[in-house]
Amino acid sequence: MHDTVAKIRKYIAAEGPQTGMGEVVARRFEEAGISRALTAPMASHIEAFYLEAHRWLRLGIRFASGEDSGEVLGELVFSSRHLHTILADLPAFLERAEDNLTEREEITHRESAYEREIAPFSRLDSTRELREALAAKGFDPETAGYGAQAEADLMKIVYLERRIRENPPKPADLNAMVVEMGLDIRRHLQPAFEDGSPFMTALRRAGEGPGRESAPGTQPDPFQP
Repeated sequence: MHDTVAKIRKYIAAEGPQTGMGEVVARRFEEAGISRALTAPMASHIEAFYLEAHRWLRLGIRFASGEDSGEVLGELVFSSRHLHTILADLPAFLERAEDNLTEREEITHRESAYEREIAPFSRLDSTRELREALAAKGFDPETAGYGAQAEADLMKIVYLERRIRENPPKPADLNAMVVEMGLDIRRHLQPAFEDGSPFMTALRRAGEGPGRESAPGTQPDPFQP
């Protein structure tokens, strides 16, 4: 596992979420020339996203470490549904921020440092523990992969909190952050956490214990753009 991913996982397991992320996000984007009329509501949504992502990830770590209880899985179902609600309006704010940032001369289409930094989260070994724990509960490989992809995307938002607080990003990095977050939400997180999706159906059934209907089999991939 990459060192960046290992540190973030250790941090999530050992510490609670940090307060004041919304203020930091708003300040960084205002420093890049974005109006407070946009940054304030966007930052509020991002902070809610971060707080619930941290909760989901801690539950996932407990489950993957062997705490196989209906309570943990039930909380994961609730947290997933809460994330789906939180993320419903965020992409529109991210798109407006991207439009504002790309109008500035500092922004180019070259890869930013942030894009390189978060690449390790998408590697298979970064989410292997959760993937294997889901498979042990009867998730087929495809559906377990949806959960693993969600974990990878949620770890990025926890990493973003530390990155944006400790190392003020350049406008190009801010642009990469909003683009990446928007893509993750639309392609992976919202489809995965939607009621009735393969992942949510499997998660709910797994929490019901033995003797119930098994997790769904291979189904069409809802995450393709």
